[in-house]
Amino acid sequence: MSQNNLSDLIEKAVGGQRMTSQEALALLADHRGLAELMDGARRVRERRHGSKVHYVHSLNVNPTNVCENQCELCAYWKEPEGEGAYLKSLQEIRTDLEAAAKLALSDVHIVGGITPQVTLGYYEELFRLCGEILPGVLVQALTAVEVVYLADNAGVSVRDALGRLKAAGLGAIPGGGAEILDDDVRAQICSKKISSEEWLAVHQEAHELGIPSNATMLFGHVERPEHIVAHMEKLRDLQDRTGGFAAFIPLPFQPGGTRLPVDAAPSGYQIARVAALARLYLDNIPHLRLLA
Repeated sequence: MSQNNLSDLIEKAVGGQRMTSQEALALLADHRGLAELMDGARRVRERRHGSKVHYVHSLNVNPTNVCENQCELCAYWKEPEGEGAYLKSLQEIRTDLEAAAKLALSDVHIVGGITPQVTLGYYEELFRLCGEILPGVLVQALTAVEVVYLADNAGVSVRDALGRLKAAGLGAIPGGGAEILDDDVRAQICSKKISSEEWLAVHQEAHELGIPSNATMLFGHVERPEHIVAHMEKLRDLQDRTGGFAAFIPLPFQPGGTRLPVDAAPSGYQIARVAALARLYLDNIPHLRLLA
């Protein structure tokens, strides 16, 4: 691609015209013009939000690190009797919530491992506990992977499980578990997790029930540029139908402690390019969320 063509693609997106997947792939694969790409992303942000930058003050609650999925990409999971394994009681979490009550939180973020000891009923009680101790604080909880597992174990549909969780206080769903929405890649990095289509279906169900969600993308491992663009295309298509995604969160892969044959995290250059492209390509998702 010539420098003029690259500039034209960026200007097209900055001007509000929808970028095609082929154009996004060309921008991602071309290693020139990072500064211009980032400047284009800045101008899109300013067009949407002015000079405002938004922050969240979040409490992370992880009820357990015991997990049946044991994903290849994950350094967090433990065997049930493994060293460092834990399962928190609701009373233990109550203590954590009470200690955080004075922190002026914007949300409490709750995700954990996949294990039969943590049930749909457990989370219903936990969300009611959050409402009691942290009134007005958003409960953002349970990845699509967890929702499917909890629904299956309770013998109910995903929609019914989400309805029960919403009634108990669930306010939003985080974007975890998306990784890369390509099943060949998922077979290598998270072989026991739900499929790409199941992940998307859970978020569609949530949006239809009035539960907003975020969307993540884990990159910098075994995926190729076309997987990154296809992932974002699936998110953009779903957002066109539901409007329920509040933010997109690109997550650079960290290889330490995982079982993937990858020995280096993505470079700052790669992270900046993916984040800037996301701002330009995902024209219907209002926020780009970067974790600090």
